Amino acid sequence: ETIVLISSIGKAGGNFVYHDRWTSDGDYLYSGEGKTGDQSMTKGNLAIKNASNDGKKIHLFVKFSPQEYYYQGVFELVDYTYDDEKDENGNFRKEYKFRLRKK
Repeated sequence: ETIVLISSIGKAGGNFVYHDRWTSDGDYLYSGEGKTGDQSMTKGNLAIKNASNDGKKIHLFVKFSPQEYYYQGVFELVDYTYDDEKDENGNFRKEYKFRLRKK
């Protein structure tokens, strides 16, 4: 009945592979699952895509440090894209970006 997403933002440098962020209009862009190579529409990515049809609520937590997790509330999927981004090895790959909006 529930999908729990834990997102990390504010990472600088290193091999941080996810590109999560708040948009200027208040939505949240959540990077899909998978650190290397093209991401696929399976497992967690498929669960986010199908959440509404499956009657599941998406709960978002944002992690600022190993001890700091902040609950953001219940979100719904607005849409998603499949864009070019770098993976953890620095190679370009296709990455899902889910646009989530607070309900």
